[in-house]
Amino acid sequence: MTQLTDQRKKSSYTFTYERHYYLQSSYKFRLGKQMELTPRLLVQTDFLKMAATLNVQFKVNPWLQIGLAARNTKFLGANVGFYFLKKFYLGYSAQITFGPLMSLNKYYSHEAVLSFTIPNQ
Repeated sequence: MTQLTDQRKKSSYTFTYERHYYLQSSYKFRLGKQMELTPRLLVQTDFLKMAATLNVQFKVNPWLQIGLAARNTKFLGANVGFYFLKKFYLGYSAQITFGPLMSLNKYYSHEAVLSFTIPNQ
């Protein structure tokens, strides 16, 4: 348990840490010389609630990847990514929440990723 104190408001907040478990699985299907289809499943739980995300990535060619994602907590997303200079990946993802949570999150969620791959020796 962690307790934080806000001196300006003379109030404190208490947080408790809960243990979470993750299970992830994926398989890459080769659809030709350059194309690949990779479905992924991610399950997150604390044994009281559970969230499952299904993501499908389609690698069109060696430098372009597109994908779709859905979560059981009423979330949909799409992404696109580019591989460049043999070691870098630049990706963009946009998600929207729908259903009862829509009133809490009226905007899309966006994410940009830049990654660097360390080559094998």
